[in-house]
Amino acid sequence: MEGLGKRRVVVGLRAPTAEREQGRFLPGRSYSPQTQFKPGCRPSPATEIKPGQRISVATEFTFGQPAPNKLPVGSVTERRDPQGNMRAWVKVAEPNIWKFRAVVVWESLHGLLPRGSVVHHKDRDSLNDVPENLVGLTRKEHVAEHQLEIAEAAVAAARKARAA
Repeated sequence: MEGLGKRRVVVGLRAPTAEREQGRFLPGRSYSPQTQFKPGCRPSPATEIKPGQRISVATEFTFGQPAPNKLPVGSVTERRDPQGNMRAWVKVAEPNIWKFRAVVVWESLHGLLPRGSVVHHKDRDSLNDVPENLVGLTRKEHVAEHQLEIAEAAVAAARKARAA
């Protein structure tokens, strides 16, 4: 075994039995002298965490304490929907019950949105939630309204796939 040099790599299950029994090797791990603590060396006391030690008491979570980023009911945030469009959301109840702002505006004027219906933006701007811009449609009517846009997106995707 010439040419291997002085580096000794021992794989856990093949480690000599005496060394394994002393707990110096773990099964399936590789060890080299360069990465091990030398005999008598210990980790720095500053990095050791003792059982029950509390590192940062000022920032610890306490049960019953509200989260610092908790928003009150009525808060509005803007997020992207799965299609990548920006949408405004309103927090309507606790704990963390959110609805589209367009749905909240439409329901405030017309009552609950019927099951299977959606709120459509006439001008296609999903952040323009003024009542004159909103109309309640069934899903079938909504797809028919956007049929041309859906077809154009499919053609663009096919062109992109062909070009790649």
